[in-house]
Amino acid sequence: MKTEISTSKKLIREYINQYKRRGFIEWRDVGQAVVGAEMILEKAHGKMIAGDTESAVLLCKAVLSIVVDMLQYCDDSSGIVGGLIEGSLEIMDESVSMGMYQLSDREQRKIFSAILKEAQNKRYDGWSDWSVKLLRICISFSNNPVLRAKLEEHLNSMLENLPDSSWSSDYHRKELKRLQLEMIERYDTEEKAQEFINANITYSTFREMAIASHMEAGEFSDVIKLCNEGEKLNKEYPGLVRSWKKYRFQACEALGDVEGQRKLALDLIYNGDFGYYSKLKGLYQPIEWSEVLGEILTTFEKQSSPSSVYLEIIKTENMKGKLLQYCERHLFSIEDLYPYLVEDYLEEVIELFKTLILTEAERASNRKQYKKVGYLIQRFQKVCGDIQAQKVINSLMQQYIKRPAFVDELGKLV
Repeated sequence: MKTEISTSKKLIREYINQYKRRGFIEWRDVGQAVVGAEMILEKAHGKMIAGDTESAVLLCKAVLSIVVDMLQYCDDSSGIVGGLIEGSLEIMDESVSMGMYQLSDREQRKIFSAILKEAQNKRYDGWSDWSVKLLRICISFSNNPVLRAKLEEHLNSMLENLPDSSWSSDYHRKELKRLQLEMIERYDTEEKAQEFINANITYSTFREMAIASHMEAGEFSDVIKLCNEGEKLNKEYPGLVRSWKKYRFQACEALGDVEGQRKLALDLIYNGDFGYYSKLKGLYQPIEWSEVLGEILTTFEKQSSPSSVYLEIIKTENMKGKLLQYCERHLFSIEDLYPYLVEDYLEEVIELFKTLILTEAERASNRKQYKKVGYLIQRFQKVCGDIQAQKVINSLMQQYIKRPAFVDELGKLV
């Protein structure tokens, strides 16, 4: 086996070295440079099919040991090298899953040690997702108490040595904790898994698991408690806070807590989630809704910058007067909103389109920008008719007679 591995590594390197120029492999050469690695990976797949788990795993490891390092000296814009790495990990994982129970104790120890050693290699610094995938493969060996103890010891050591505070270390810590949970879920009781989740509830992934568990059990008060804690804990992360509020809304919905649903839906709407608008509207009687809607619109209208939710609301409610005001404040929006306005506000639509065209014409200074003005005129023509469009074209031709390129583009519209 040692000879096969060394021969395989030699083949992989031969192809790589053929296309290395001054220590680097250009994007166009990467596909040819990895032909040797692809051949070995194909051989590994054949070994897996034949039930030779050890050979399949060690051949994949040989590919990884060279190809991961290759990322340091090649342009992998096409993702070819990354795809090879993923392919190696998939074959390794499938080989272990298929052959685990046919392996002797000695073979299990050997393969486990090879994978664990590869996962610990410094080549995965900066590529933690791949080292985590290797560690996840090791979980399959954890029915063996000795190997499980080794993996647990390694995971604990990694967790202890992670820096205290950085986005990457927090992400890696969460992934390692997930591996610990997977091991417990696979080989221990459901109660032990729940204990682990509760012990790590500060991690959003585990909080979400706990919420799902309580939701399934109909324990909606516990869901609300977990969500409230999560909102306080993650107050600096708007995306997470929004997630906890959505779960809390579901719990309030299940409990029939109308007031709780109203408050949460309104909060979510103000924070950019239009999806809760129809839910909120359904929580009020029509006679009550008019006042609530007025308060919502007033709140949005006081904001310094326009909200997409505000626009969606006035479109949904077909508030043509407010849509016209919106277009007057945000001129470009007339291109999208004119279908709502043209029937009742044709003259205003004509004037807004004219203003937009004249504004863009004033800014235009090259052929590309002149064409953009021409496109706007064509839109204007479809909406407001040939006569109005011709008036604008004639006016622009006179105004910009000293810009022949612009006049030429306008002439194409006549």
